[in-house]
Amino acid sequence: MAARLNFTIDPPIEAAISAHRGDIARSAPARLIEEFYKLLRSGASERAFRMLGERKLLEPISEELQEHAGDGLWQSLAALDAYRNRFESAPDALTNAILLGSLLMPMGPAARAVTHPPRWTGDMKKEPRISLGLLPLARRDIERLRQILGLQRRLLDSKLAPRARRALTHKGTFGEALTWLEIHGQAPEAVAEWRALVEHASTHPAEHTDAEGDGERPRRRRRRRRGRRRPPPSSPPPS
Repeated sequence: MAARLNFTIDPPIEAAISAHRGDIARSAPARLIEEFYKLLRSGASERAFRMLGERKLLEPISEELQEHAGDGLWQSLAALDAYRNRFESAPDALTNAILLGSLLMPMGPAARAVTHPPRWTGDMKKEPRISLGLLPLARRDIERLRQILGLQRRLLDSKLAPRARRALTHKGTFGEALTWLEIHGQAPEAVAEWRALVEHASTHPAEHTDAEGDGERPRRRRRRRRGRRRPPPSSPPPS
């Protein structure tokens, strides 16, 4: 609330936070990650995380986050806030994967352990849990983030053929990848070109029906041949 409304925290409350900051680790991890996502969607995430970092409240939750609570993280969250504040409410484009990436990517090499978890071989009874300190991370969000980051190089490739560009727009993570580029890519010209292409495709769909794309085109299903129906047995003639 202090971050969103530009409030200050009274000294007695500051003293209580300092004395009891370790108790935050007793919160339910699922509740903690939901609160983190709320902060990241608030439009005031930079100030909120600065305040958390200054009070060492990130440390009991994730030592990695506390360690990397610096300029790189503040720049990433400021870019996220600038995008969020263009809208009256949080847009659907701000998915968990994009929010998570905005928090993780400033950690540099330390983020790789989270975004590239060991593959599950099936030998264990239960798939290994992915987490950032106490924060449980959904494997689907991590995989989505990897796909978003993997598309950035192609989105910035000015030599990409027109057909390959059209095919790229048909990928399931294209919308999120373009949002990431708009927030963190510092390439407004590239974003404008892709937005124009998407707009043209929506108004001239016939010109984009031949898009090819790395297995994106659905396969035609074979129709099963029906066997001949046997005629019903004829009834014997009346005696």
